[in-house]
Amino acid sequence: GVDQGLRNISRALEAAGLASNTLIAFTSDNGGNPFAGGLNYPHRGMKSGALEGGVRAPAFVHMPRPLARRYPSYAQWAGRSFPALTHIADWHATFAALALPSTAAAAPRQNSSQVPLDGVNLFDAFAKQPP
Repeated sequence: GVDQGLRNISRALEAAGLASNTLIAFTSDNGGNPFAGGLNYPHRGMKSGALEGGVRAPAFVHMPRPLARRYPSYAQWAGRSFPALTHIADWHATFAALALPSTAAAAPRQNSSQVPLDGVNLFDAFAKQPP
């Protein structure tokens, strides 16, 4: 299942010597489908619906200490839940800012074809809302 898959990825990163410099984000794009074993309790609704159970999904981010030291606004959130709303599109802008720190403050963030990116850099949000 998912746990074994994440374990395999983590072990492969360790074996390759990349674990201390790799951020792992795990999320979903929508709520679960109860007809396929999904459980959205305590929220009403399901996948493809407009109620909270159809749009709210769990997520987590693992950032190893060596990497977190470069991003103190994120590191302060270690072991805590972030209370603000986020969207899966925000990860694109967040990863772009991590990969290209010189563009992290660009607004709007744009790619090489000059098409504005959807989403916001979540590290900016982490910095503005202390735990």
